Amino acid sequence: MTVKQFFKSTAFKCIMALLAILLVCGVFLTAMYGFLKVTEGEKLYRAVGKIYSGESVKIYGIRDGQEVEISKNDEKPVSMIAAPVKVANAEVSDVYKVTYDKDGATVLNYLAKSTGNGGFSNGTVTLWVAVTADAGETDTVITGINKIIIDSNVNQSFIGNIGSGFLDSFAEGYTDGIYYTTEAGYKVTGTSMSSNAICNAVNGAITCVDVNVLGHSRVNPFENFTHTDLINCDLSSYVVNDDNSVTYTIVTNGYVMAGAFTLEIVVAEDKTVRTFTIIKNGSTSSATEDYKLKMFAVETEFVGKNLEYFTALMADGWKHPSSGELKTGATNSNYNCAYAAAFALENYDNCIAAKEGA
Repeated sequence: MTVKQFFKSTAFKCIMALLAILLVCGVFLTAMYGFLKVTEGEKLYRAVGKIYSGESVKIYGIRDGQEVEISKNDEKPVSMIAAPVKVANAEVSDVYKVTYDKDGATVLNYLAKSTGNGGFSNGTVTLWVAVTADAGETDTVITGINKIIIDSNVNQSFIGNIGSGFLDSFAEGYTDGIYYTTEAGYKVTGTSMSSNAICNAVNGAITCVDVNVLGHSRVNPFENFTHTDLINCDLSSYVVNDDNSVTYTIVTNGYVMAGAFTLEIVVAEDKTVRTFTIIKNGSTSSATEDYKLKMFAVETEFVGKNLEYFTALMADGWKHPSSGELKTGATNSNYNCAYAAAFALENYDNCIAAKEGA
């Protein structure tokens, strides 16, 4: 077949027809992609719509130090915070200012996406927390909670048991300076660890908005202390005594199956444990004889021990041990207690330095 014959052949005509179809399809798909593409701004407005159903909202963030309104066409919506903020037992990834009109007045909210730690199996729960605020003449202050919804979770098998009634209870119980805990009744039976993570997420959202967005200062007695991951810094405290011993009141975050412990630990000047007292046991099995037999006799066993003892006891340093002496059947409870003791011993110098610098 000659070249001239090929160009006149059916095969060539078929090839050209296919190329034309591909070209038309390509143009069509490109056009449809532009129409159907969901921008990050659109995704944000959809998430916000789940909270502000029926309201015509405006969303704002900060760009180059200036407050800007976010549109649905924005590819990269800007938050009110420049980077994720770790707050005690939570991490807040984004905060947006939200306004809408209601009854002739403008309602001001700050919507935070907050992930709470301390859930079941060391998992997390991520929430959208809408914090209400009042923009006064000289200062903007938090006045309550508008709405909370669950965004996602990690390892929370019974998260489906958490209903809107429980989430709404945070708004109903809000008072200035409140710190939500499962011990205060903010929990759903059978999902105490998920409830704990939710409390942490809500507390984190409120603190982040108050400190990192509104610019209010809060005193953190454990500023610059190390290994605070399993320590509830908002509920814990310490006092340096006249003999240079340090008395800690420590509330842990809980770990896996064991909930929060409340402990009093006195560290002597020689950096050993003088006394170790369990004020509140964090295990749901703490009343059973089997648990008592398996639980380390920590109140006597830990007395006189130094930091090296506890880091060795935890097998892998500060990590949860997979084997070793803590493998007792009450491993998670023992780990909470050993971690708290190690924290108290390691930060003894920080307590002394804080007193001397006061």
